Amino acid sequence: MRQYSIDEKGKEHVIQFAPENWFLSDRESLYFNKPSLYYFQAIEDSVLIMIEEQSLLKLSKINASFLEFNNKLLHNHIRNLQNRINQLLSATAEQRYLDFVKMYPDLLLRVPLIMVASYLGITPESLSRIRKDLATKNFRK
Repeated sequence: MRQYSIDEKGKEHVIQFAPENWFLSDRESLYFNKPSLYYFQAIEDSVLIMIEEQSLLKLSKINASFLEFNNKLLHNHIRNLQNRINQLLSATAEQRYLDFVKMYPDLLLRVPLIMVASYLGITPESLSRIRKDLATKNFRK
């Protein structure tokens, strides 16, 4: 799965990917009753579970374990978003690519590189150049 937005020029910006057993959500839309700014797309055949706000609230009230689980998910999501913002502001494109490979080790084989480039905030040509440079460096070792 991928979560993405489309800017006023029609360009897609991948916000995050969600491999098996990951969660995707637009918490602003869910908790603040706003239309979502994001699109969600299954890149491969997927089984989805959609949970409405009332169900989340009810589960949280009747099950302390679920409340703890949901809070951990939320904090993990915030942590990942903060790290992603920091990377986009301060890391080189090559470092962002290497971090992507660490976070999503098998996604390069499963998603189009144009989506990976969008996630990294670079052009597909730049991604191609980075991959070529890294392959050349590793070949020379």
